[in-house]
Amino acid sequence: MRELSSPPAAFYTCPGERHAISRAVHLARLSAFYPACQACPHRCDTGLLPESVIIGWESAAAGRTSQIRLTGDGLRGRYLNDLTRHDAQQWAMVIAAWLWDRRPLPGRCDESPILTDTVDRFPVGPTVVVGYDERPSSPDLAVGVVEGLRRMGCQVVDLGQTLKPVWQFAAGQLDAQAGVFVTGNGFDASWTGFDLLGPQGVPLDEAALWQRWSIAVTLPISRPTRTPGSLRTWPVSAEYEATLWQHFHALRPFRVVCGATSPLTERLLDRVFTKTPCQYHGLRLLQPRAEDTAALTAATLKEAVHEHHADMAFGFGVDGQSLTVMDERGDVIPAGQWLPWLMTRTLVEQPQYKAVVSRTAVEQVSSLALARTIVDGGATELVTALNSPTALCGVDAALRFWWAETTPTCDALVTLAAILRAASWSGDPLSIQVL
Repeated sequence: MRELSSPPAAFYTCPGERHAISRAVHLARLSAFYPACQACPHRCDTGLLPESVIIGWESAAAGRTSQIRLTGDGLRGRYLNDLTRHDAQQWAMVIAAWLWDRRPLPGRCDESPILTDTVDRFPVGPTVVVGYDERPSSPDLAVGVVEGLRRMGCQVVDLGQTLKPVWQFAAGQLDAQAGVFVTGNGFDASWTGFDLLGPQGVPLDEAALWQRWSIAVTLPISRPTRTPGSLRTWPVSAEYEATLWQHFHALRPFRVVCGATSPLTERLLDRVFTKTPCQYHGLRLLQPRAEDTAALTAATLKEAVHEHHADMAFGFGVDGQSLTVMDERGDVIPAGQWLPWLMTRTLVEQPQYKAVVSRTAVEQVSSLALARTIVDGGATELVTALNSPTALCGVDAALRFWWAETTPTCDALVTLAAILRAASWSGDPLSIQVL
């Protein structure tokens, strides 16, 4: 019998060490519960170690799940301490199993002919769009997500490194059954996690899904098919930008300053503004600690406004969804002031549509309740309401602007375009218009 070759020694390097070790030393350290193995991405490679050793490591992994935090869009955890590539694979398999449960395999009547075509005999798995942000840990977890989805027979569309709004756009264009976006947004650099979408762009925050996740970290997941899923890439940027340019029309020649922490957003802004009559000045924003972000962003934008004599300035968050708005004087306009103004002018342009607002947002800004559809609950309820044919835009609990197109998306670039269009109605400065 031909003996299978082991991975090369260079494949195994313990965390904190520079020299490589052999697979034998790797397995020996695992069996001795070597402390560095807790942060090793190859900890799941247990070879033929005794079951007692494997159970010990699984128990340690189960203890780590208590540090995972659930958000309105998905979950977060510390990279390697709470979430590893193996955890990402397990989580992706949970998502895939949930999708297969929603679309059980079709049966066949006894009198129907037996199909011989491979495509007919093996049903096509759910389509899942995968992307990841610019954090150093994101590509590693994205590999685990893709492996888990393909193992469960899903059709994976890999967008690579991209922005969250682009990922939302791609899921809508492909009519995907789900989407997984690897990101640690909202937490510091040592954190990572996943944002999740279901059909029609609705965030997956069902309680049953989290229960399945808690079970999956200790129990094996049954595969619905033995046919491996497919993997393809999609250069979505060209189609996304073509759709985005449709929002930048009928604009006055404003002098606009835009600051972004993400190089992806910065390059995208450069390309978009080349086709507008606006005079654009871009700048790179630093990524400071969370408590200093708002103050440093405002100070940087204010200096640029005065330097370039700009009519307005905008600061883009790392997620590509949040937006800081500043007037011609260098004063930050609160979201509670510009959102009602923007929604009113947007609905006047298209009066046959309506706006959807979260009740939490109304509690913060009472004027959002005027002529609006108010929904209770979180992002799931808001996006479900935005999928209505009569919905045009909305505001979530975080006071972010949503736009309902193929699927609802929260895109700071679309919000920027809507503000520029609304401000083009009048020759008054932005500080006067939003009063």
